[in-house]
Amino acid sequence: MADPGHLAAAECAAAQGWGYLGYWHSHPAGTPQHPSEVDLTDWHAALETTGAAFLDFPIITGGVLRAWRLHRGGDLEEVPWTSTT
Repeated sequence: MADPGHLAAAECAAAQGWGYLGYWHSHPAGTPQHPSEVDLTDWHAALETTGAAFLDFPIITGGVLRAWRLHRGGDLEEVPWTSTT
């Protein structure tokens, strides 16, 4: 569950015309780098909140970064994501 303070900050930013940044939570080292049920629930909510056609979601687990794109129709695909750090 998202921290209520984080949610309040996001709502305040949205009220001021700022764009959507995203949801976040931890993925402990050693866990799969695939979206969890929590991820998928949050991601679908994010699509509804933003009205976007799709959103990209990075997952970093054990130092490995993978990214997923969820489309409004429900299709989920892994997408390339490069880090500059």
